[in-house]
Amino acid sequence: MKSILIALLLTSAPPSTEPGYIEPGYMMGSLKANPPPMPGALKAMGAQWEMDYKTLRRALLKAGWVATPREYSHPTVYGFPEVNCGQGWQAACSSGFRKGKQEVFLWLHPTGTNLILIGAG
Repeated sequence: MKSILIALLLTSAPPSTEPGYIEPGYMMGSLKANPPPMPGALKAMGAQWEMDYKTLRRALLKAGWVATPREYSHPTVYGFPEVNCGQGWQAACSSGFRKGKQEVFLWLHPTGTNLILIGAG
């Protein structure tokens, strides 16, 4: 019974808004040890794993990329209307951009009040 109560408390606690707080399910720095290849379009803009989504988004839009509309009709996440986020423990977010016939999809991780790049394809 105690374990059920503890599980309920852990899952119902709101995420921290403390700067630098990382949600469970992702270890900061884990991509730097063995990074997957960065897609060429992102690499050309100087994108790096774990970089702030605001910075990357700004660079993509400036380079002529267009954000693709989000898939689900839920409230805007972190002020970005194109971002989809799952809910619950280890929930990840995603976003997509298009430029001509090129597309890039981003996997993002919530870090309190920001999103960081943890995957792309």
